[in-house]
Amino acid sequence: MMTGTMIVMGKSRTAVRGIFRSAVLPWIVLAIGIPASFFLSSLIQDSVEDVARLRFEREARDVGSTIEDRLRSYGDVLYALRALFAGEGQVERMRFHRFIQSLDLENRYPGFISLNYAAHVRAKDKARFEEAVRRDTSIHPQGYPQFAIKPKGERSEYFVIVYLEPMANYEFALGLDLSANPMAEKPEQVANALRNGRDSGKLLSSAQLLRVNRGKEVIYLAMRLAVYQKGMPIGTVEERRAAYLGSVGAGFDVESLMRGALNEDMLRYMRLRLFDIGPVHKSDSGSGEVKRLLFDSRQLGSEPQARPTDDAADASFVQVVPVEIANRIWEFEFNAPKKVVIGRLDALWPRWVLAGGLLLTLLLFGVLYSLSSSRNRALALAARMTKDLRESEERFRLIAENASDLITVLDPQGRR
Repeated sequence: MMTGTMIVMGKSRTAVRGIFRSAVLPWIVLAIGIPASFFLSSLIQDSVEDVARLRFEREARDVGSTIEDRLRSYGDVLYALRALFAGEGQVERMRFHRFIQSLDLENRYPGFISLNYAAHVRAKDKARFEEAVRRDTSIHPQGYPQFAIKPKGERSEYFVIVYLEPMANYEFALGLDLSANPMAEKPEQVANALRNGRDSGKLLSSAQLLRVNRGKEVIYLAMRLAVYQKGMPIGTVEERRAAYLGSVGAGFDVESLMRGALNEDMLRYMRLRLFDIGPVHKSDSGSGEVKRLLFDSRQLGSEPQARPTDDAADASFVQVVPVEIANRIWEFEFNAPKKVVIGRLDALWPRWVLAGGLLLTLLLFGVLYSLSSSRNRALALAARMTKDLRESEERFRLIAENASDLITVLDPQGRR
């Protein structure tokens, strides 16, 4: 009797464990499936964002390379122009005019405004120099009778624009002393750049914005390259100073340059800012310079879509591309809202994955829960029937053991 009871208890415990396992499994699936869905959605989100960031960085680098190549081509033109002066003893105005015409600046160098030659004039030679320019009739028969170095004032030396092409609409620059240019934000830094260019012989820029009023205010930047007298040694600073004749320079319209590099579609979502960081060698700077904004694409009139606020910097992609131009470090900063770069369809992938994962988890939970409930009900019914059978057999056994009469059991066929 004890053995039978133990068997019944063992089977009951097994049944209870089976019921417990079948009841817990759906909740385990739910507990794992929901976090897994969010985790997978997060992975897809990161993947979509990484792909968009790579695409944005590639576009930013391409734009930066285009602008850098154009700026370097401007520098190459200046080297060619210096070679003109180095190959001839005296470059006359007509020769300069024809050389610039042959370059076809308007079509081949978009953003290029003008090329010029600034002569170095000492104070003692000022009057003689002005008179020589007034009598120059190589292009205009009447010469330039009103020519004078400007702005007025006595200075120890002058860096005077004497050749300028094209001249139309830029007559105001003829005779301008670059070391005292009133159109520059800081004329003293322009003067320092001129002297540094004379001493080094390198292509230089002061990165000073030149604001010129031509119907509307236009912002120019300029680069300059020193010109030395033919045949004189220029191995040392002292020799370069002694051989220095002046400098050739290029002015370019920052807005036109940037507009040519940024197409209209890109301007709708991408913001570009150009900063001047300072000279390559900090010792070249006469004073402590700070990061200065040279250009902002917002001035082109196209506002980026969904422009992020300063408090939501993490909602945008930012790419910084530093380049060395004219012995200065310029920094291109590209900025675009993430949701514009990513696109609507790509942005929906994480949501689709999350919704699909949650739906699949809930469906699997429902199926397992339904199967578990059915199994539990079947196990409970079987346990109840087994218990009733055991109790019936036990009652029959007790009756049979305690009965004094003969008990006969017949099967349905009537057999004993």
